[in-house]
Amino acid sequence: MRSVLVVEDSNFFSSLIRESVESNLDVKVTVAKSYAEAETCLSGDDRFVLALLDLNLPDAADGEIVKLANAHALPSVVFSGSLDTDQREALSKLGVIDSILKESPASLEYAVSLMGRLIRNRELAVMVVEDSGPTRTHIVNQLKTQQLTVFEAADGSEALATLERNPGIRLILTDYTMPEMDGFELIKVLRKDHSKEELAIVGMSSAAESDISSKFIKYGANDFIYKPFTNEELLCRISQNLDMIELMQTLKRSATVDFLTDLYNRRYLFDIGDKLFANAVRQETDMTVAMLDIDFFKKVNDTHGHDAGDVVLKQVSGALKGELRDADIVARLGGEEFCVAALDMNPAKASDVFERLRAAVEDMKIDVEGNIIPVTISIGIANQKTDSLEAMINDADEALYQAKEGGRNRVVLAA
Repeated sequence: MRSVLVVEDSNFFSSLIRESVESNLDVKVTVAKSYAEAETCLSGDDRFVLALLDLNLPDAADGEIVKLANAHALPSVVFSGSLDTDQREALSKLGVIDSILKESPASLEYAVSLMGRLIRNRELAVMVVEDSGPTRTHIVNQLKTQQLTVFEAADGSEALATLERNPGIRLILTDYTMPEMDGFELIKVLRKDHSKEELAIVGMSSAAESDISSKFIKYGANDFIYKPFTNEELLCRISQNLDMIELMQTLKRSATVDFLTDLYNRRYLFDIGDKLFANAVRQETDMTVAMLDIDFFKKVNDTHGHDAGDVVLKQVSGALKGELRDADIVARLGGEEFCVAALDMNPAKASDVFERLRAAVEDMKIDVEGNIIPVTISIGIANQKTDSLEAMINDADEALYQAKEGGRNRVVLAA
C-alpha cells in the first residue's frame, strides 16, 4: 500500500486529515507532529509517495519542513492556516505542487482530492506540443511536478509520431502557432481516431484574438488556457481534464462490466458478440460459444450465506479469466450463469480447453472464514455456427442442460 506523510502539529487537524485521506484514498497515512518527527519518519523504511505539510511547526515555524521534503525528493502539498501571495510564489519556486489555505471543510476536501489526483498521476502519461524550447521545458517541468510522465514534441507532426509510439498518452497540451502543422490541424487529425472521452486535448496560445479559445473547442479540444499561465492554473486545468477522462472511463466500464465479478455483462456480450459472430461468418473463421453454470450454487447461499456466495462467484470468475485467452469474451449473464464467446478456438480442441477449466475449478480451495467450500461447474459447448450468436448460445445452453442432467461437473459438446 502506498504511504503518505502528513506533517501537522494540531491533534484535531491531524486526526481529521488522517480519517479523510484513509477513507477516500487507498493509502496508509503516517502523521508527524513536528519537524523532528518528520525527519525520523523520512529516515525510516517507509517509502512515501507524497507529503501534506503544515508550515508552522513547534520546532520549525518558518516553513523549513518544505526544504526537508525536498531534500528527500518527496513531492509535497502545503496545507496551512496562513498563506499570502508572496508565500505562495515562494513555495511554488521551491517546487511545492500546491498551497491550500485551511479555511473551510471544502479546503480539506480539495486537499484530499488533489492528493488522490497526484497519486493516480504517477501512472499517467501526457504530452506537451510546443515549438518554443524554453516554454516547452517550463511546462514539461511543471507537469512532472504533478507526478506525470511527460512526453514532448516541437510540432504537430512530431506529436503524432510520439503518440503512435506511446498510445498510453491520456492528455495532450498543444500550442496553436507551430511550424508544419499547427494546433488546429493537429486536433483535426487526432479526433479522427481519438474521442474526447479517451484523449483530452488542452489548447494553449498567447494570441490576442478573442475567438482563439472557441476555435480550439470547436475543432475538438476539451479545454483551453491562455499563455502565460500560473503553475496553479495549469495544475487545476490538467487535474480537471484528467478527472473527466477517468469519470468517462468509469461510466463506460460500469455499463459493460459486472460490478461483482469484473467480467463483462450481458449487454456487452450481445453488443460485441454479435459483431464477432458477423466477422466469423464473413471471414469463415471458427467460433465457439460455451455456457457455464456453478453446480448447486443455491445450496452455497443457503448453507454459508450470500457473502460466501459472492466469494465463490469471484473465485470462479477469476478461474475463467485465468484459464481462457485474453481475446475471449467472458461474461456473467446473471446469478451463477456465465457465457464465453471465442474466435479461432480450434473446434477439435475446444472440449479439452473447457475440460481444463472444469478441472481447475474443481481443484480450487475456496476458503470462507475457515470453511472450505467445494465448487464444481457444468459446461455446454456449441462449435457449429448457426443463424446468429443467440442461436449458438441456445445450442450451448441445451448442451449445458444435458451436462446437468448427466450428473453435473462435466463438459458436453452440442450435437
